[in-house]
Amino acid sequence: MEQISYRFLNLSDPITPGMTERFNLLVHQLSTNAESVKASYIRGIAVAHHLLFAEMIKSRLEIVGMGMLVEIKGVTGAFGHIEDVVVLDSYRSRGIGKGIVVSLIEKAAGLGFKHLDLTSKPARVPANELYKSLGFVIRETNPYRLSYEQMKEIASGRGAGN
Repeated sequence: MEQISYRFLNLSDPITPGMTERFNLLVHQLSTNAESVKASYIRGIAVAHHLLFAEMIKSRLEIVGMGMLVEIKGVTGAFGHIEDVVVLDSYRSRGIGKGIVVSLIEKAAGLGFKHLDLTSKPARVPANELYKSLGFVIRETNPYRLSYEQMKEIASGRGAGN
């Protein structure tokens, strides 16, 4: 039986070329147009957020999934947002995604967050079923996004509202 460990990246952990390669492989499964990143970017994520790796113990540790817990300190208190939960295609349907999300929930509870949010595309049926099975409920809210180009237009005085 495969043994999976779930661990948060510590600031003292080295970011190896193999780790960077696996990180980029996972990111490209999230978004095909995502750019590859360098070790320094991964280190920045680890400094700013709680980055979790799911590692399979083979002849060496091999990253097979990841997820991130973003801490938000709002005016009504601290809460969390789960981001970028992904498992390599060849390792799906083995409970690894659930292990990642449960580890993130445990971290959020330990930090005393008021609540925990996440978003998931409706087309990601297995992921949505997992989140519901863990007690997440669909919120009635409107997600909005502003692109970098739109931000630059607004900031320069040429955009919306000007």
